[in-house]
Amino acid sequence: MLAPSFSDSASEAVGFESCWRGEISTKVGQAQTDPLEQAHQRTQHPKLKDMEMVTDPVEMIGAVPMVRSGFQKLKELDAFLEQCTPMLEAQLHRNLNTRAFEGHEVSWDEQYDQVSCLHALKHKGTRPASSPEGCTAVVWNAPGTVVAAAYGALDRNDWQRTPSMLCTWSVFRRSLDPSKADVALELSDCLTCLAFHPEDPALLAGGAYNGDVLLWRLGEKGDPLVGRSVLTNFTHHEPVQQLQWTRDPQRGKASGGYVLVSVAADGKMLVWSPSDGLKAPVGGFHLLSTNGRGGGGGGGGQPKEGKGMLEGASGLSFNAEDPTTFVVALEAGQLLKGSLLAHELRTVQSILREHAELPWSASAAALLTRVPGAQYHRLKSKVWNSRADPHTRASALSVLAC
Repeated sequence: MLAPSFSDSASEAVGFESCWRGEISTKVGQAQTDPLEQAHQRTQHPKLKDMEMVTDPVEMIGAVPMVRSGFQKLKELDAFLEQCTPMLEAQLHRNLNTRAFEGHEVSWDEQYDQVSCLHALKHKGTRPASSPEGCTAVVWNAPGTVVAAAYGALDRNDWQRTPSMLCTWSVFRRSLDPSKADVALELSDCLTCLAFHPEDPALLAGGAYNGDVLLWRLGEKGDPLVGRSVLTNFTHHEPVQQLQWTRDPQRGKASGGYVLVSVAADGKMLVWSPSDGLKAPVGGFHLLSTNGRGGGGGGGGQPKEGKGMLEGASGLSFNAEDPTTFVVALEAGQLLKGSLLAHELRTVQSILREHAELPWSASAAALLTRVPGAQYHRLKSKVWNSRADPHTRASALSVLAC
C-alpha cells in the first residue's frame, strides 16, 4: 500500500481518441432577414440656471390711449376733414368711371415707361397746292377722342392772306386713316391757337393771325362755322396768342356757364359768349405794363393815366378752384393776376339804393358797375359837381360818360 502524497505530479498528459465517431459532419445553410432600420437622433440638453432677485412691488396701471386725449377736440382738423372728405370721395368715384387710362399698362420692371408712336397724322387729301406744312396749333377734345390740328406759315410777319387748313381726326375709329382727316376745313388765314369746349366735345374755338376769333361746331351738316368776330375798335388787331374756356356765373348764363377768353399781342384780354356767335366781346381788359415801356407787338398801346403802355400777352391760365381768377403772361416777361369779377362787385341795384341828393338813372348805374374801384369815388364826385343844377333830378348817362 502506497503512502499518500500531496505534492504535484510531474507526469505527462495522456490523450484518448474517440472510438465511436470517426468524422465530424458539417453543413452550410443561408437565411434572409428584413433590412435593419437605422436612425440618428440628437438631443439638446438645455442648461438651466436659477436666479432670484428682489424688485419693488408692481403697481397696476390703467390702459394708455394710443392718441392724445385732446386729438379729437381739434376743431380745425374736424373742419378740414368735413370739407375735404366729400371732394375726395367724389374724385375717387370719378376715377372709377374714367376712361383716361383705359388700355394703359404700367411697366413696373423698367424705370421709365416706353413711348411708342401709334399714328403719324398728316392730311394728304384735297388741299390747296400752296397750303403750308407747318403745324401751328394742336388740341384734344374733352373726352380725348378727337385731335385737331391747324396748319399755317410759321415765318409770317404781315397780314398777307395765305391758305391754311384745320384738320381733325377721331383716333379711336376703326376706319382711321392717318393720311386723311375726318374734317378738313380750308381757311383764309392761318390759326395761331385752338381750344375745345370743356364739356361740349364738338365745339371748337380758334384764334387767327389777323386777330379774328372763330367758333366751329364739328359734325354739323353744311358750314360748321357758327361764330366769328367782327373787326371793330373793341376787338383784337394783332395775332391771338391763346384761347381759354372758363366759367363765369354772370356772363355765361346763356351758354351753360362757360365763356371764351382770348389774349393777343395788342394788349387786350377779351371775353366772348358763344351764345351770340362772337358778334362782340361781352367784357375785357387792357393789359398795361408797369415798367413804363411800350409793347404789344406793334399794337399801338396808349398810356393809361401814367400807369404804363399796352403790353402784348403771350399766355393765359385760369385757376382750377376759382375759374374767374387768371394769370396773364406779358411779352416783357411780367405776370399779371386778375379776376373776371374785378369790376363787377357792384350791381345796378346796389348803386340805385345809394343815398344821395340826386338819384342815378338805370343806364348810368349800369355804366358805373364797370368802373374800377380806385376810380369809382372820384368819378362819382365829378358827376355830382357837374350836376349842381337843382332842377335836374337824375344823373344822365351822357354826363357820366364824360
